[in-house]
Amino acid sequence: MSKYLYRIDGGRYGGELTIGKVNPEFVRYWINREQDELINHVVSLDWQDDEDRDKDSPPIDVDRPDDEFNGWYEIDDYEHLNGAYGDGSFTVHNVSGKDKEEQEAQDWDENYVEVTDAHMLMSRECYAQNEEPEDLEGYVPVLAFHSAEKGGFGSWFIETDKPFDPKKLVFSQVETDLAEIVDTVYYDKEELDCSYDWCDSTGKGYYAYVGWMKEEWWDSPDKSAEWIADAWADYDADMEADE
Repeated sequence: MSKYLYRIDGGRYGGELTIGKVNPEFVRYWINREQDELINHVVSLDWQDDEDRDKDSPPIDVDRPDDEFNGWYEIDDYEHLNGAYGDGSFTVHNVSGKDKEEQEAQDWDENYVEVTDAHMLMSRECYAQNEEPEDLEGYVPVLAFHSAEKGGFGSWFIETDKPFDPKKLVFSQVETDLAEIVDTVYYDKEELDCSYDWCDSTGKGYYAYVGWMKEEWWDSPDKSAEWIADAWADYDADMEADE
């Protein structure tokens, strides 16, 4: 039986972010308009509210009318992220010997450890460009939409026979035009499962972006799986250099 049980929490700011394919005419219509107008239009489709809807806008999806649109969160052909921002810190709580409810409750005790420089194992990229390319081969029209929030975005638990070592806390993230979101957390080279119990957040605002993305430039999860061995080798080299 392990001597220690720790709960790791991400930063207090983050949110949900999706990136997916949309109607090319939708991108052409909105690409040079104000972001607030785009946000109001997309949200109005979600709520089926005609007040903020732009009646001149092409449909968001080629294959269905806007009246059947369920929400921005379903436009996620490429990314659907929900987590803390990558530039935030992690807090580590010793919950050894506590019952399950106490272990999972995200209360800010006085004895937590803050890790501000956790090693970033890798950073996947999913960017789009604002200008329509002359040759569209390989490009797709996309909408990126982000709900910025404050609160809790999941916890990771580790059981260990030794006290917590900040150098063993590692994470990966996804870079987008709207935010960098924590994707995966590791401890001692083991990927940790994220627990979303007790999560709660408050919305701080919406951000949106339309553009053209070249699919071969997207760092998909499959690509990251091919890079992970090299990423761990770089991590080992960094740890040796610090000794």
